[in-house]
Amino acid sequence: PPAGARRAAAPAAAGTDDGQDADVLRARTPEELEPALPPGVRYLGQFNDTYLIVDFGRELVLVDQHAAHERVIYAAMEATGSRGHSRPLGMPVEMALHPSEQARRQTLFSELRAMGFIVETPRPGMAAIVGAPPGLTVGQAKEYLGAALAGQSKSLNDLWVLMSCKTAIKAGTRLTDDEAVALLAQWAKAPERDYCPHGRPVTVRFGQREMEKMFKRRK
Repeated sequence: PPAGARRAAAPAAAGTDDGQDADVLRARTPEELEPALPPGVRYLGQFNDTYLIVDFGRELVLVDQHAAHERVIYAAMEATGSRGHSRPLGMPVEMALHPSEQARRQTLFSELRAMGFIVETPRPGMAAIVGAPPGLTVGQAKEYLGAALAGQSKSLNDLWVLMSCKTAIKAGTRLTDDEAVALLAQWAKAPERDYCPHGRPVTVRFGQREMEKMFKRRK
């Protein structure tokens, strides 16, 4: 792999003290991981815990892991629609609301409910999250609702975009090879995969001609 790229640990030695099958414990090789990816695509490693390095056969591609995961999450929400699945919180999460945020809560009430948010008003100027989308932690639910009510979303589509951003893998997150390949396999099937829901590019591509020019192999 290129310098700075991280690979998984070497396979464990055969035989373990507790009698477990060594094949279960060892890291999988690139050849074993490849079947999960489209034909001819090879995962080479992760650079700076942010970019996935992928051999696409005729191109060397850097994939922004956060942007790719945003596209995967957005595509899943777009495909399943607004089903309103919600999980109750053990303890309501209260938030103080500015009058403008209270107005936005009323405007976005139906859209937020469709996404799985159940928000009550225990007293004036306060909101209490009593139910949240299953995919969000309590902290993420509060952060997400705060961002939505601050004016970052005006429609259900905007809420999907915001959700994909808040829940996607962040830059600087180390991934195992299995995690990286699973993300790439999902991203490869997503519509409009070359751009995140905000319109930012997911990939930077280097074709053979471009690389030969960079290395002064051709003019």
